[in-house]
Amino acid sequence: MMKRIIIHLTVVFMFLSPVISNAQALPFTAVDYDAVTLAKGGASLTETSTVANAAFANPAAIVFYDDMLDASLAYTMWQPDFSNTSVASAGAALKIGKNIGVALGLSKGSSPEFSIVDGSGAETGSFKPGNLQLGLGVAYKIIPFLS
Repeated sequence: MMKRIIIHLTVVFMFLSPVISNAQALPFTAVDYDAVTLAKGGASLTETSTVANAAFANPAAIVFYDDMLDASLAYTMWQPDFSNTSVASAGAALKIGKNIGVALGLSKGSSPEFSIVDGSGAETGSFKPGNLQLGLGVAYKIIPFLS
């Protein structure tokens, strides 16, 4: 009976996880961390040819990766003609044995300085947006096709 409940819950979570993971506000502002994902329009969630940036995307893919270690460095200019925003990122994924995977990622983004104006149009200051993200992911292969 317990085994049957676990199987049913696993199937339910498998179908709900894409809905939950894609339920972010303003998804068009998401910045991809590597050229492969950017070239595919973000459609590399289950990609296992490279898992270096799994800390930002899908750590569960690490245990299905063929090699033990994957790493990447990337520099992306996001909307260079409009905002000149850039993102530099580094990621690494390590497969430990056959069932455990660990990923670590670091990303730093910066944008040009913007003027702050009041209601009358007078400049009152400036603002230089930026972001820093640190990602950590851990995966464990439960059964041969699920982690």
